[in-house]
Amino acid sequence: MRPPPSPDLIASTILNAFHSLPARSKPRIRPDGSREWTTLAGIALEHEDGHLTCASLATGVKCLPTSKIPLAQGLVLHDSHAEILAIRAFNHFLLHEAHLTLHPPSSQATYHSPYLSLRPHTSLTPTAPQPFTLNPTLRTHLYTTEAPCGDCSMELTISSQADPIPWVSPESSPPKTIRGRGYFSHLGHVRTKPSRPDAPPTGAKSCSDKLSSKMYTSLLCTPTSYLVTPALPGAYLDTMTVPGSEFSEVGCERAFSPRGRLEPLNSTTNAPDMQGGYSFRPFNVQTTSSTFLPFVFSRRAEPDAPAPTPSNISTIYIPHSTQSIHEILISAVLQGRKAFSPISTPALALLGASCVSKMRLWGDTVVIAEELLRSHPHPVVHSLVSFLVGSTKGEYEYLKSPEPEDLVGEGEGVAGIAPGQTIRLARWTAKEVVRGVLARAGGGGGVWVRNGGNGFGLVRGGEGGVKVKGERKGKR
Repeated sequence: MRPPPSPDLIASTILNAFHSLPARSKPRIRPDGSREWTTLAGIALEHEDGHLTCASLATGVKCLPTSKIPLAQGLVLHDSHAEILAIRAFNHFLLHEAHLTLHPPSSQATYHSPYLSLRPHTSLTPTAPQPFTLNPTLRTHLYTTEAPCGDCSMELTISSQADPIPWVSPESSPPKTIRGRGYFSHLGHVRTKPSRPDAPPTGAKSCSDKLSSKMYTSLLCTPTSYLVTPALPGAYLDTMTVPGSEFSEVGCERAFSPRGRLEPLNSTTNAPDMQGGYSFRPFNVQTTSSTFLPFVFSRRAEPDAPAPTPSNISTIYIPHSTQSIHEILISAVLQGRKAFSPISTPALALLGASCVSKMRLWGDTVVIAEELLRSHPHPVVHSLVSFLVGSTKGEYEYLKSPEPEDLVGEGEGVAGIAPGQTIRLARWTAKEVVRGVLARAGGGGGVWVRNGGNGFGLVRGGEGGVKVKGERKGKR
């Protein structure tokens, strides 16, 4: 097994891509002289020769309140923390590579992606039906300029307080899901995203919890998991790199190590054929060197300067091989568009949706599925595509939660279940396993409360995500 690239090289790969973006994509200096801060995160892909490619990057520190989730309808992003946006953008990167594989650029007769490829028909089975597979030598790395919120950064949070008292007065036992940074003494617990004490509550889980769950469920979002098998190492993080000042060895050991709160997953069966390709793959946490320059837009205050304030914009950048996608978001939609407009139609709202929104990724997946049906006929592919196209008649939840008939005879294999149902059941099972482990960690209540917001149908029209040319950005 080859050693990972140096943390400084991974960080530089993401930072160099970020610095190439225009100033409007970045935090600004306010009229009173105070500066804004944000978190930057990005996915770097390592090739067999050690070369690194930036697959995606994002900035952001905001999150949608629980009260707004039913209104989002797959068009407004629930979680705009940088790490989560970067992972969603990585999924767009993969879907675009799949699209190019089926429809090469006009200048090329064929397109051989260095990241994924079509699986031979002989390898497609009802229990492993995804038509695409990642390059087996590919390794995936995450860089983030701040420690992920939640459990891994609790020691950092505690040490930064002049008076380390939780926002909520301790009770005899904490709630099943702890809000933000409350209950400092309860470590290992599932937490929601942090926010001001007077801010509307959010049900979105912390980045620590989401990254922990992806050690078992992979980086693939639900739509992508129907096209790309999660059985290869590249579908999981190999390393996460943070600045040395943002690293707590104790916190990361507890949150991410197979010896910490995820230890029960060591006993799970890691046979991909039995788990739909899912397996427990912990990542290593590493830090940049002491001489590595800090991120210029970090939250750390400069001497004799006003305390920085969080930026209200998010930036998404996906440097595709044939084109780049660059989005600027405000309030979880494209800049210049309005979220939750009472006079907007679904088609108009789609124009404001990010390329990494649930609606866009779902639509992209269906487009690719329809292309597969025309160009690569095969009984397994036909059945899987029929399932995905059929999903457009229902709600997004159809892709996420198994039907009652899927659960009949659970534990006795998936014989007789159609390929699409097989994928859905395997992913749902993997999520249930890891969420159960996390919810019980630290003496928690054993319940992972879902954020919801999946009761919407597919809206098609406007700009298609995989076919977008050039930049996508809102009106200024």
